[in-house]
Amino acid sequence: MAHVVAGELSPLETGELTILFEPSKVKRASDFNTTVAALGRIFDEAYLLGFRYELSENWSTFMSALYDGVTQDQLHNVTLTGKLNDSFSLQLLWLNIEEKEKSSALAGYTKNDQAQIQIEYFF
Repeated sequence: MAHVVAGELSPLETGELTILFEPSKVKRASDFNTTVAALGRIFDEAYLLGFRYELSENWSTFMSALYDGVTQDQLHNVTLTGKLNDSFSLQLLWLNIEEKEKSSALAGYTKNDQAQIQIEYFF
């Protein structure tokens, strides 16, 4: 069983704000003990909150947080995307993973935090 609630707002004339909240609760018939199965268990009781804000016609930002209600693990993401001109676009990304228990599904990925700068050239 999963539930999705989404809302879209336009609070300012210069931009669009989209808000997404998605809780999920899954009931399973049996317990899994393997790491691969454990990754799927993140969504047994999870809460996702996301925001997308259009700063202008060429620039937008996206922020999200995922909380695992079983192990209290968290995943955070912030992205800024924009068009510099007709030929160049830029994307800045930050991803953070925090685990509460060393045996949780995300514990093996906590050293995979990321910061990226991506520049694209279109010709």
